Amino acid sequence: MAMLGGYCEGNSSIAQAWVQQGFQPCFFFTLVPAVLLSVCLLLGALQYACYARFGRAMEPKYILHSRLYRGQVLLSLLLALQPFGGLLWQGLGLGRLYGYMLLHACLWALSWGCAIALLQLERKSTIIRLLFRFYDVQGGCIRIDGQDISQVKQASLRAHIGVVPQDTVLFNDTIANNIRYGRILATDQEVQEAARAADIHDRILSFPDGYNTQVGERGLKLSGGEKQRVAIARTILKGPRIILLDEATSALDTETERHIQASLAKVCTHRTTVVVAHRLSTVVGADQILVLKDGRIVERGRHEELLQKGGVYAGMWLQQQAGDEEENKEHHTEKP
Repeated sequence: MAMLGGYCEGNSSIAQAWVQQGFQPCFFFTLVPAVLLSVCLLLGALQYACYARFGRAMEPKYILHSRLYRGQVLLSLLLALQPFGGLLWQGLGLGRLYGYMLLHACLWALSWGCAIALLQLERKSTIIRLLFRFYDVQGGCIRIDGQDISQVKQASLRAHIGVVPQDTVLFNDTIANNIRYGRILATDQEVQEAARAADIHDRILSFPDGYNTQVGERGLKLSGGEKQRVAIARTILKGPRIILLDEATSALDTETERHIQASLAKVCTHRTTVVVAHRLSTVVGADQILVLKDGRIVERGRHEELLQKGGVYAGMWLQQQAGDEEENKEHHTEKP
Protein backbone atom coordinates (compact mmCIF):
# COMPACT_ATOMS: atom_id res chain seq x y z
CA MET A 1 0.00 0.00 0.00
CA ALA A 2 2.93 2.36 0.61
CA MET A 3 4.08 1.65 -2.89
CA LEU A 4 0.57 2.28 -4.17
CA GLY A 5 0.32 5.58 -2.27
CA GLY A 6 3.61 6.83 -3.69
CA TYR A 7 2.51 5.88 -7.16
CA CYS A 8 -0.79 7.77 -6.82
CA GLU A 9 0.82 10.84 -5.26
CA GLY A 10 3.37 11.08 -8.04
CA ASN A 11 0.81 10.64 -10.75
CA SER A 12 -2.14 12.77 -9.60
CA SER A 13 -2.44 14.14 -13.12
CA ILE A 14 -3.33 10.67 -14.36
CA ALA A 15 -6.14 10.42 -11.85
CA GLN A 16 -7.34 13.88 -12.82
CA ALA A 17 -7.46 12.83 -16.48
CA TRP A 18 -9.52 9.75 -15.55
CA VAL A 19 -12.04 11.97 -13.79
CA GLN A 20 -12.26 14.33 -16.78
CA GLN A 21 -13.05 11.34 -19.02
CA GLY A 22 -15.99 10.42 -16.77
CA PHE A 23 -14.43 7.56 -14.80
CA GLN A 24 -14.90 7.41 -11.01
CA PRO A 25 -11.77 8.03 -8.89
CA CYS A 26 -12.34 4.78 -7.01
CA PHE A 27 -11.95 2.87 -10.26
CA PHE A 28 -8.30 3.96 -10.49
CA PHE A 29 -7.57 3.07 -6.85
CA THR A 30 -9.23 -0.34 -7.26
CA LEU A 31 -7.57 -1.36 -10.50
CA VAL A 32 -3.97 -1.04 -9.32
CA PRO A 33 -4.41 -3.07 -6.05
CA ALA A 34 -6.13 -5.77 -8.06
CA VAL A 35 -3.11 -6.00 -10.34
CA LEU A 36 -0.74 -6.11 -7.34
CA LEU A 37 -2.85 -8.83 -5.72
CA SER A 38 -2.62 -10.91 -8.86
CA VAL A 39 1.15 -10.56 -8.79
CA CYS A 40 1.26 -11.69 -5.15
CA LEU A 41 -0.84 -14.75 -5.93
CA LEU A 42 1.50 -15.60 -8.78
CA LEU A 43 4.53 -15.30 -6.49
CA GLY A 44 2.82 -17.56 -3.92
CA ALA A 45 2.21 -20.19 -6.58
CA LEU A 46 5.86 -20.03 -7.59
CA GLN A 47 6.91 -20.40 -3.94
CA TYR A 48 4.74 -23.50 -3.50
CA ALA A 49 6.21 -24.96 -6.69
CA CYS A 50 9.72 -24.42 -5.35
CA TYR A 51 8.81 -26.15 -2.06
CA ALA A 52 7.31 -29.08 -3.94
CA ARG A 53 10.51 -29.40 -5.95
CA PHE A 54 13.17 -28.86 -3.31
CA GLY A 55 11.32 -29.67 -0.09
CA ARG A 56 10.59 -33.34 -0.71
CA ALA A 57 12.78 -34.47 2.22
CA MET A 58 10.19 -32.94 4.56
CA GLU A 59 7.42 -35.25 3.31
CA PRO A 60 6.93 -38.50 5.32
CA LYS A 61 7.45 -40.80 2.34
CA TYR A 62 10.88 -39.24 1.64
CA ILE A 63 12.14 -39.11 5.27
CA LEU A 64 13.27 -42.75 5.31
CA HIS A 65 15.51 -42.11 2.28
CA SER A 66 17.14 -38.92 3.52
CA ARG A 67 20.77 -38.91 4.68
CA LEU A 68 19.85 -36.99 7.82
CA TYR A 69 17.39 -39.66 8.88
CA ARG A 70 19.91 -42.44 8.25
CA GLY A 71 22.46 -40.59 10.34
CA GLN A 72 19.97 -40.26 13.18
CA VAL A 73 19.18 -43.98 13.05
CA LEU A 74 22.89 -44.85 13.16
CA LEU A 75 23.43 -42.55 16.13
CA SER A 76 20.49 -44.12 17.97
CA LEU A 77 21.93 -47.60 17.40
CA LEU A 78 25.33 -46.53 18.70
CA LEU A 79 23.74 -45.06 21.83
CA ALA A 80 21.73 -48.23 22.36
CA LEU A 81 24.87 -50.39 22.12
CA GLN A 82 26.85 -48.16 24.46
CA PRO A 83 27.71 -50.01 27.70
CA PHE A 84 25.74 -48.66 30.60
CA GLY A 85 26.04 -49.24 34.31
CA GLY A 86 29.55 -48.27 35.34
CA LEU A 87 29.24 -47.54 39.05
CA LEU A 88 31.59 -45.41 41.15
CA TRP A 89 31.37 -44.64 44.85
CA GLN A 90 33.75 -41.91 45.97
CA GLY A 91 34.45 -41.26 49.65
CA LEU A 92 30.97 -40.91 51.13
CA GLY A 93 31.64 -38.38 53.85
CA LEU A 94 29.96 -37.25 57.02
CA GLY A 95 26.19 -37.47 56.69
CA ARG A 96 24.07 -35.00 58.59
CA LEU A 97 21.23 -37.48 58.90
CA TYR A 98 23.08 -39.88 61.17
CA GLY A 99 26.18 -37.90 62.04
CA TYR A 100 28.80 -40.51 61.22
CA MET A 101 31.10 -41.43 58.39
CA LEU A 102 29.46 -43.96 56.11
CA LEU A 103 32.72 -44.87 54.42
CA HIS A 104 36.23 -43.59 55.05
CA ALA A 105 38.23 -42.56 51.96
CA CYS A 106 36.40 -45.23 50.03
CA LEU A 107 36.64 -45.65 46.27
CA TRP A 108 34.65 -48.35 44.57
CA ALA A 109 34.96 -48.63 40.82
CA LEU A 110 32.69 -51.09 39.06
CA SER A 111 32.65 -51.35 35.29
CA TRP A 112 29.67 -52.30 33.17
CA GLY A 113 28.59 -55.92 33.37
CA CYS A 114 30.62 -56.74 36.50
CA ALA A 115 29.51 -58.01 39.89
CA ILE A 116 30.73 -56.64 43.21
CA ALA A 117 30.06 -58.12 46.64
CA LEU A 118 29.94 -56.21 49.94
CA LEU A 119 30.62 -58.20 53.11
CA GLN A 120 30.26 -57.31 56.78
CA LEU A 121 28.49 -54.09 55.91
CA GLU A 122 26.88 -52.79 59.10
CA ARG A 123 25.10 -49.90 57.38
CA LYS A 124 23.99 -51.66 54.24
CA SER A 125 20.45 -50.26 54.40
CA THR A 126 21.89 -46.75 54.41
CA ILE A 127 24.10 -47.50 51.41
CA ILE A 128 21.12 -48.91 49.51
CA ARG A 129 19.03 -45.84 50.26
CA LEU A 130 21.84 -43.62 49.03
CA LEU A 131 21.98 -45.52 45.74
CA PHE A 132 18.24 -45.06 45.26
CA ARG A 133 18.52 -41.39 46.32
CA PHE A 134 16.09 -41.57 49.18
CA TYR A 135 18.46 -38.87 50.42
CA ASP A 136 21.66 -37.40 49.02
CA VAL A 137 25.17 -37.74 50.43
CA GLN A 138 26.68 -34.72 52.15
CA GLY A 139 30.24 -35.55 51.11
CA GLY A 140 31.75 -37.43 48.20
CA CYS A 141 29.52 -38.69 45.41
CA ILE A 142 28.03 -41.71 43.70
CA ARG A 143 28.44 -41.79 39.93
CA ILE A 144 26.89 -43.93 37.23
CA ASP A 145 28.81 -43.81 33.96
CA GLY A 146 30.61 -40.73 35.24
CA GLN A 147 27.42 -38.84 36.05
CA ASP A 148 26.67 -37.76 39.61
CA ILE A 149 23.33 -39.31 40.56
CA SER A 150 22.45 -36.24 42.62
CA GLN A 151 22.22 -34.32 39.33
CA VAL A 152 19.62 -36.58 37.71
CA LYS A 153 15.92 -37.09 38.35
CA GLN A 154 14.99 -39.81 40.82
CA ALA A 155 12.54 -41.40 38.39
CA SER A 156 15.23 -41.68 35.72
CA LEU A 157 17.72 -43.14 38.20
CA ARG A 158 15.36 -45.72 39.70
CA ALA A 159 14.16 -46.82 36.27
CA HIS A 160 17.64 -48.27 35.65
CA ILE A 161 18.03 -50.01 39.02
CA GLY A 162 16.37 -53.25 40.08
CA VAL A 163 16.49 -54.82 43.52
CA VAL A 164 15.87 -58.32 44.85
CA PRO A 165 15.45 -57.78 48.61
CA GLN A 166 15.80 -60.18 51.49
CA ASP A 167 12.13 -59.83 52.41
CA THR A 168 10.13 -59.73 49.19
CA VAL A 169 7.13 -57.41 49.32
CA LEU A 170 4.12 -58.92 47.55
CA PHE A 171 0.68 -57.40 47.22
CA ASN A 172 -2.58 -59.17 48.03
CA ASP A 173 -3.23 -59.76 44.35
CA THR A 174 -2.62 -62.35 41.65
CA ILE A 175 0.80 -63.75 40.84
CA ALA A 176 0.61 -62.18 37.39
CA ASN A 177 -0.02 -58.69 38.78
CA ASN A 178 2.75 -59.07 41.34
CA ILE A 179 5.20 -59.89 38.55
CA ARG A 180 3.77 -57.14 36.34
CA TYR A 181 4.60 -54.59 39.04
CA GLY A 182 8.11 -54.56 37.54
CA ARG A 183 6.65 -53.01 34.38
CA ILE A 184 3.00 -52.08 34.64
CA LEU A 185 2.31 -52.04 30.89
CA ALA A 186 3.79 -55.48 30.25
CA THR A 187 1.65 -57.99 28.38
CA ASP A 188 0.66 -61.42 29.69
CA GLN A 189 3.17 -63.03 27.35
CA GLU A 190 6.00 -60.86 28.69
CA VAL A 191 4.97 -61.74 32.26
CA GLN A 192 5.12 -65.44 31.45
CA GLU A 193 8.51 -65.08 29.74
CA ALA A 194 9.87 -63.39 32.87
CA ALA A 195 8.46 -66.22 34.99
CA ARG A 196 10.17 -68.79 32.75
CA ALA A 197 13.48 -66.96 33.12
CA ALA A 198 13.01 -67.03 36.90
CA ASP A 199 12.23 -70.77 36.74
CA ILE A 200 8.80 -70.44 38.33
CA HIS A 201 6.52 -70.76 35.27
CA ASP A 202 5.91 -74.50 35.68
CA ARG A 203 5.25 -74.08 39.39
CA ILE A 204 2.66 -71.38 38.71
CA LEU A 205 0.87 -73.58 36.17
CA SER A 206 0.60 -76.31 38.82
CA PHE A 207 -1.66 -74.04 40.89
CA PRO A 208 -5.43 -74.42 40.27
CA ASP A 209 -5.81 -70.80 39.11
CA GLY A 210 -2.41 -70.52 37.45
CA TYR A 211 -1.26 -66.94 37.07
CA ASN A 212 -4.55 -65.74 38.59
CA THR A 213 -3.70 -67.36 41.93
CA GLN A 214 -4.05 -64.96 44.85
CA VAL A 215 -0.86 -64.76 46.92
CA GLY A 216 -2.49 -63.42 50.10
CA GLU A 217 -1.26 -60.68 52.40
CA ARG A 218 2.49 -60.19 51.88
CA GLY A 219 2.52 -63.43 49.85
CA LEU A 220 1.71 -65.71 52.79
CA LYS A 221 0.27 -68.36 50.46
CA LEU A 222 3.65 -68.82 48.79
CA SER A 223 6.78 -70.44 50.16
CA GLY A 224 9.98 -68.48 50.71
CA GLY A 225 11.54 -69.81 47.52
CA GLU A 226 8.42 -69.03 45.48
CA LYS A 227 8.31 -65.48 46.80
CA GLN A 228 11.95 -64.95 45.86
CA ARG A 229 11.33 -66.28 42.37
CA VAL A 230 8.41 -63.90 41.94
CA ALA A 231 10.72 -61.05 42.97
CA ILE A 232 13.33 -62.26 40.47
CA ALA A 233 10.71 -62.46 37.70
CA ARG A 234 9.61 -58.94 38.58
CA THR A 235 13.19 -57.71 38.24
CA ILE A 236 13.64 -59.55 34.93
CA LEU A 237 10.48 -57.92 33.60
CA LYS A 238 11.73 -54.48 34.60
CA GLY A 239 14.97 -55.05 32.67
CA PRO A 240 17.29 -52.74 34.69
CA ARG A 241 20.94 -52.08 33.84
CA ILE A 242 22.02 -52.23 37.50
CA ILE A 243 20.81 -54.96 39.87
CA LEU A 244 21.08 -54.86 43.65
CA LEU A 245 20.86 -58.17 45.54
CA ASP A 246 20.23 -57.44 49.19
CA GLU A 247 20.68 -60.70 51.10
CA ALA A 248 18.45 -62.26 48.45
CA THR A 249 18.91 -65.87 49.66
CA SER A 250 19.77 -65.49 53.34
CA ALA A 251 16.38 -66.71 54.58
CA LEU A 252 16.33 -69.85 52.39
CA ASP A 253 17.56 -73.36 52.98
CA THR A 254 20.66 -74.61 51.18
CA GLU A 255 18.85 -76.57 48.46
CA THR A 256 16.44 -73.76 47.64
CA GLU A 257 19.35 -71.32 47.65
CA ARG A 258 21.11 -73.29 44.92
CA HIS A 259 18.07 -73.09 42.66
CA ILE A 260 17.60 -69.39 43.37
CA GLN A 261 21.28 -68.73 42.61
CA ALA A 262 20.81 -70.30 39.18
CA SER A 263 17.88 -67.96 38.51
CA LEU A 264 19.84 -64.96 39.76
CA ALA A 265 22.70 -65.83 37.42
CA LYS A 266 20.30 -65.45 34.48
CA VAL A 267 19.09 -62.09 35.76
CA CYS A 268 22.56 -60.66 36.29
CA THR A 269 24.02 -61.69 32.93
CA HIS A 270 25.45 -58.62 31.14
CA ARG A 271 24.28 -56.37 33.97
CA THR A 272 26.16 -54.49 36.66
CA THR A 273 25.42 -56.27 39.95
CA VAL A 274 25.92 -55.18 43.55
CA VAL A 275 25.55 -58.01 46.06
CA VAL A 276 25.13 -57.33 49.77
CA ALA A 277 25.64 -60.62 51.60
CA HIS A 278 26.88 -62.36 54.71
CA ARG A 279 26.76 -65.89 53.30
CA LEU A 280 29.99 -66.21 51.33
CA SER A 281 28.75 -69.00 49.07
CA THR A 282 26.58 -66.43 47.29
CA VAL A 283 29.51 -64.21 46.27
CA VAL A 284 32.10 -66.74 45.08
CA GLY A 285 31.63 -65.73 41.44
CA ALA A 286 31.81 -61.96 42.02
CA ASP A 287 34.33 -59.99 39.95
CA GLN A 288 35.34 -58.05 43.07
CA ILE A 289 34.69 -58.67 46.76
CA LEU A 290 34.96 -55.87 49.30
CA VAL A 291 35.28 -56.77 52.98
CA LEU A 292 34.27 -53.76 55.05
CA LYS A 293 34.68 -53.12 58.74
CA ASP A 294 33.75 -49.93 60.56
CA GLY A 295 33.23 -48.19 57.25
CA ARG A 296 36.65 -49.13 55.86
CA ILE A 297 37.71 -51.58 53.17
CA VAL A 298 40.01 -54.06 54.90
CA GLU A 299 40.29 -56.46 51.95
CA ARG A 300 39.34 -56.50 48.30
CA GLY A 301 39.82 -58.92 45.42
CA ARG A 302 38.38 -62.07 43.88
CA HIS A 303 37.45 -65.16 45.87
CA GLU A 304 40.62 -67.12 45.06
CA GLU A 305 42.88 -64.13 45.70
CA LEU A 306 41.37 -63.46 49.12
CA LEU A 307 41.68 -67.12 50.13
CA GLN A 308 45.37 -67.09 49.23
CA LYS A 309 45.94 -64.00 51.38
CA GLY A 310 44.72 -65.87 54.44
CA GLY A 311 43.19 -62.73 55.93
CA VAL A 312 39.75 -61.77 57.19
CA TYR A 313 37.88 -63.23 54.22
CA ALA A 314 39.74 -66.54 54.42
CA GLY A 315 38.88 -66.80 58.11
CA MET A 316 35.22 -66.10 57.41
CA TRP A 317 35.20 -68.68 54.63
CA LEU A 318 36.71 -71.45 56.79
CA GLN A 319 34.31 -70.64 59.61
CA GLN A 320 31.25 -70.81 57.38
CA GLN A 321 32.46 -73.98 55.68
CA ALA A 322 32.85 -75.64 59.08
CA GLY A 323 29.35 -74.51 60.03
CA ASP A 324 27.89 -75.91 56.80
CA GLU A 325 29.60 -79.27 57.35
CA GLU A 326 28.22 -79.44 60.89
CA GLU A 327 24.75 -78.61 59.60
CA ASN A 328 24.97 -81.36 56.97
CA LYS A 329 26.03 -83.90 59.59
CA GLU A 330 23.06 -83.02 61.78
CA HIS A 331 20.77 -83.25 58.77
CA HIS A 332 22.00 -86.76 57.91
CA THR A 333 21.73 -87.99 61.51
CA GLU A 334 18.11 -86.85 61.71
CA LYS A 335 17.16 -89.08 58.77
CA PRO A 336 15.85 -92.56 59.78
